[in-house]
Amino acid sequence: MTTSLQNFVTYTWVEATWEAFMRCAYNPAYEHGKAYYYQGKARIEMTPLGWNHAEDNTMISSLINIFCAVKGIPVRGLTIAALEKPVYKKLNRISLSTSTP
Repeated sequence: MTTSLQNFVTYTWVEATWEAFMRCAYNPAYEHGKAYYYQGKARIEMTPLGWNHAEDNTMISSLINIFCAVKGIPVRGLTIAALEKPVYKKLNRISLSTSTP
């Protein structure tokens, strides 16, 4: 069963044709989302990125860093990182290593 524009579900992989995916990806309702398509499945994530998000993120990170510095607590952080499951990294590595020049 393929998904149409009317019943597209965000934050989950759903079966969709390329045409339905493209209609969803360019729909103004998903303007600030990230769209993915892989082997007949589509996913759209609505990320809260923007000025307000970045400002909040910086303030929280700064407060935590100051607190840790005062208390002598070692700390490491990531800002707006795109992380993948190890399975995907392994698959990418395999496909890259088996390609011929």
